[in-house]
Amino acid sequence: MPLLVSCRHCKRPVVMVPRLTEREVVWLWDHLASCDSDASCLDDQVIRPGVENLLRHFRVIEIDGRVGVDRAPRNGGRYAR
Repeated sequence: MPLLVSCRHCKRPVVMVPRLTEREVVWLWDHLASCDSDASCLDDQVIRPGVENLLRHFRVIEIDGRVGVDRAPRNGGRYAR
């Protein structure tokens, strides 16, 4: 299932990909550098070593990509047949 990664600082979606690779991690670093105005989190030595520490600044969720998902539960029965 695809992953949707959104920024916890600006609340915007950053990337939607099947899996996170090194390329996407670079995009996340770039986004965090441009999003965080003081960029103090990038200078923190605790964050630099690992991807896990970078990802705490982002929300990562799996998107249900099944075709034909029933909309009724999401809309409170509005489109129920």
